[in-house]
Order: sequence, then structure tokens, then C-alpha cells
Amino acid sequence: MRNPKVLLLDEPFGALDAFTRGHMQEVLLDIWRRNKTMMIFVTHDIDEAVFLGNRVVIMDPRPGTIRGVIPIDLPYPRKNPAARSRNFGAAY
Repeated sequence: MRNPKVLLLDEPFGALDAFTRGHMQEVLLDIWRRNKTMMIFVTHDIDEAVFLGNRVVIMDPRPGTIRGVIPIDLPYPRKNPAARSRNFGAAY
């Protein structure tokens, strides 16, 4: 499908290594910037949700009710969480 009005993404990067995941996040943001496609992105990764989203919906488990909606008022472009800590582990 070439230009969908809505993309539904359920943990699309969950099985990827950190480098590929970061790259795919950037690709997804580029699609959003160019096409303004609405995306519903399911993730358990809070950094990923904040990096990609303009609002985060928190859900309770079973029966899947919405606990809250948090607006993310950070400007784009945002710093990718995978690139945020390049020296991680250097002190260990």
C-alpha cells in the first residue's frame, strides 16, 4: 500500500538489534515527516514511545483499558535514545 492514511504498528522493532532498531526508528520518522501519515505504534519501550510519539497512551492490562494519555511536547528532531549514550559502559 503506497500512501495509507493510518499505519498500525504492533512492536515492529522488538526483535531487532539496537543499531537496526535505531535506524528503523529514523526511517519511520522520515515517513511521518514526508507524508504526515497517522501512526499507532505499540511498544513496551518508554524511550521509543517518547522518541517517536507526540502522545503516549498508557494502558492497563486486561481488559485493556486506557489509564492515561501523556502529551509529548518535545520538538522534532529528537535525539534517538540508542545514540544518546555512546559512552554507556565506558566507566565499567
